[in-house]
Amino acid sequence: MTDLLESKKRYTIEEVYEVFMDALSDKGEIETIVKTAYQIFRKPVLVTDENYKLIFQYPDRKLGLDIWDTLHEKGTLPEDIILKYQKNFLENSNEIYDPFYADWGDVEEFPRIFAEIYTKSHRVMGHVAIFMMGEPLHENDLAITKIFCRTLAIKMKGNIYRQHTYSNYLYELVHTKSPEQLKIMASGYLKKIITGNYCLMVTPIDDISSAKAYAHVAVNQISYTFRNVICTIYDNCIVTLFGEMSSVYHTEKEKAFLEKVTRILNNIYSVNGISNCFSSLEEINIYYPQAYYTAQLMQKGTTFYKDVTAAASIVMTLQNVPYKTFLHPVLEEMQSYDKSHNTQYFDTLRVYSLFLHDKEKTASDLGIHRNTLLYRLNKIQEIFNLPFEDSDTALYLVNSFELYQVKKMLDDRK
Repeated sequence: MTDLLESKKRYTIEEVYEVFMDALSDKGEIETIVKTAYQIFRKPVLVTDENYKLIFQYPDRKLGLDIWDTLHEKGTLPEDIILKYQKNFLENSNEIYDPFYADWGDVEEFPRIFAEIYTKSHRVMGHVAIFMMGEPLHENDLAITKIFCRTLAIKMKGNIYRQHTYSNYLYELVHTKSPEQLKIMASGYLKKIITGNYCLMVTPIDDISSAKAYAHVAVNQISYTFRNVICTIYDNCIVTLFGEMSSVYHTEKEKAFLEKVTRILNNIYSVNGISNCFSSLEEINIYYPQAYYTAQLMQKGTTFYKDVTAAASIVMTLQNVPYKTFLHPVLEEMQSYDKSHNTQYFDTLRVYSLFLHDKEKTASDLGIHRNTLLYRLNKIQEIFNLPFEDSDTALYLVNSFELYQVKKMLDDRK
């Protein structure tokens, strides 16, 4: 296959598959695949990890190109360059992106092909750049780049379990399909470098490539800035594990610290959900949903699960079962009656139920006299044959109204 590479300048797609499969089966590492891409394109090729840290570039020397030479010298890119690149080229793209050619803006003088390395589950593992050095884009260049990235993804995915990074250990702990033995290993390593008790923060990532790409920068920045903190990216969210927390709920000092961490994220991401505290990393899958569904509930800001426990639980319920499953059947009947008779029985019973049958607070909240409230409650009992003072019925109604309010809030966002 080396003879083929050296004897021809352009390759068919079939030949490209063949040479990359040879490189993949070779005992060499990623360097072999990158050198193969260089031989195919005859252009400088570089590969970084998801945090824009250099994995390998070929030729392995300075070329008088700013990005190339910076990576060669420092092994990583400054955050301002990464953010500028994302704004210029990724701001309007999808969650992940396939190879594209850019010859405008900051790369007008030295156009290049950009590409992303990702798994089938859209987990980003790295980035690729091919510097065209003044030559135009050829017909198959993007297709060849895609094959190159797929080859890298196969090699890099095989290396994930051998990469002893804290971020990967956290990823395996929260991943529901990780093998049990791998979870035990990951937990053991994390316990050595992060002190309990713990809590989790989940930060949803917008479904555009620039937001997803910046997430890797944020993960890197948080991990290096704060002690006893580990970040990873899972299920299109930034997941942050904090150590040295309280035994159950957070102290004011801890809340201030958590808010400090979120400032790194808030320029790009608007919502953070934080779980209760816990003592065992083996129970992390109990607390991840707390943070995740708290974040799903809110539209902005940082919210603690303990402050929205019922509502966050309902969000989880609504994502797994139909809305009407746990809804008291009288509520729809009551709404229909109010609409046709111009009454307010639904809202009256809602406020009365959620105030746990406190008549003074209910009347005050509704802005009506106590006698008016009593009249309405009597009519509700009479018209709908509803024993709302019965303890089981009262609990059913409280849950139903909580469910109704969360569903309405989520629908209003659409």
